[in-house]
Amino acid sequence: MTSSHPDSFEEKLRAAVQMPQPRPEFLKTTRARLVMEPPPVIPLAERVWWVFRRPTMIAAMVVLFLVAVCLMAGPQRVLAAVQSLFGYVPGVGFVSTKDAIVLRAPVESIQHGRTVRVEQLLSSTEETVLVLRARGFTPYQDIGLSDGVSLELLNGSTLIAGDRGIEAGQTPGDYFGVFKFPPLPRETRQVNVVWKQPNANIKWQLSVDLIPISDAEVSKLLPGSYAPADAMAEQQSITLRVDQVSHSLSNTAIRLQISFPQVFDFANPQSVRMVDNLGNDYLPKTGQVPFEDQAQAYEIMTTPGPTPQVFKSLYQTLSFPPVDPKATKYTLEVRQIHFRASPYAVYSIDLGDHPKIGDVWPINQTLAVGPLMFTIKDAKMVSLGQVEGRAEGQSLIGLVLSIEPVQSDVVCLDQIWLQVWGAQSVYDQETNTWAAAWLPNQVPTGTIDVHLNMVQGMLSKKWEIQWQH
Repeated sequence: MTSSHPDSFEEKLRAAVQMPQPRPEFLKTTRARLVMEPPPVIPLAERVWWVFRRPTMIAAMVVLFLVAVCLMAGPQRVLAAVQSLFGYVPGVGFVSTKDAIVLRAPVESIQHGRTVRVEQLLSSTEETVLVLRARGFTPYQDIGLSDGVSLELLNGSTLIAGDRGIEAGQTPGDYFGVFKFPPLPRETRQVNVVWKQPNANIKWQLSVDLIPISDAEVSKLLPGSYAPADAMAEQQSITLRVDQVSHSLSNTAIRLQISFPQVFDFANPQSVRMVDNLGNDYLPKTGQVPFEDQAQAYEIMTTPGPTPQVFKSLYQTLSFPPVDPKATKYTLEVRQIHFRASPYAVYSIDLGDHPKIGDVWPINQTLAVGPLMFTIKDAKMVSLGQVEGRAEGQSLIGLVLSIEPVQSDVVCLDQIWLQVWGAQSVYDQETNTWAAAWLPNQVPTGTIDVHLNMVQGMLSKKWEIQWQH
């Protein structure tokens, strides 16, 4: 990647993130395409310790805001107005910055060799976001950071944290917390961040100064963002759209909207990279999941027309190295989507009077899971062998389904979940199936209903999303 003098680089970056002149068709196409073919994401709650679900309606608000501003100000001012509504906070994600006040500089306190630092505090008309980092604490422990955090205003009032998420840092004993509060009064210029550490009899209190986001100093503290026009790609009824982009001297952040059919539980982009028009290749960074991406509620989107289709939509923030300031065009490539879907299909199988290992019952039915097609070939009895946790000699017999993707070059399954009333659920490694299982003397006879509850796998296609700035 081409290097440059820091001052020159920063000036070019700041110039680069100014909005291009929007195309007239932007407003006309954006809303229509958002609801036509929407996409998912691996449950992010697995990568955080404590996360509380909260509704996410940002996309809907953006659409309404675009329409309102267009009516009042004309389409050429719309994108610049949207740009002013979002900022990127590392570790938090893209947040509203409308009429915001932000932290003038990080503040930290040290007690008994331990450090608590206020990394960021941003309060818009919608909410207040606090980012805390704790260092030097006992590794791999619940240090109580999720409790007792509040904001004390100079007028004597106190705000208690609502939504919050806590993660362990890369260094043992380091912790990272993001907290949400109601908006602060616009005239607030100083606030005390308080953490009463439970069971430790320690009170941390840090006084922080705030400045309006309109202040010139903010450009050094909070990278702004811009909304690329019509930057989306669709494959297999999964649509990826670049919603916001932020450039800074240390990071490039991309807020990706993923929309997918309702039958899917998630669709997580894999094999991702970004390239620019200068030939630079950027691979995504690994690290913590931004708070705004954690435990999102799905946004439900329905297509118009006589046969409406329902899609789910949520967001994922991708982090890349800083871009070459001379680049003017970018392409985000996604080559795979990891998905899970819940078809809840039921197949009636007549086991007969004496079912045994090796028996096969033909089904030969086609199953549609959103845009994906599968052939359910047959059901068969298999030996599950010795199962961990069972007494010696207690082998189990399992029932599995033989499922083949119609497009085997595009779709690959890596897990299948079956359920039969009264049966146990035991994983069969040979078929990657959570099989219906019984003890040999408890295998049922006659007709049973086999429920295909979930399938999980990889969808290999190429999504290419391009934009300019």
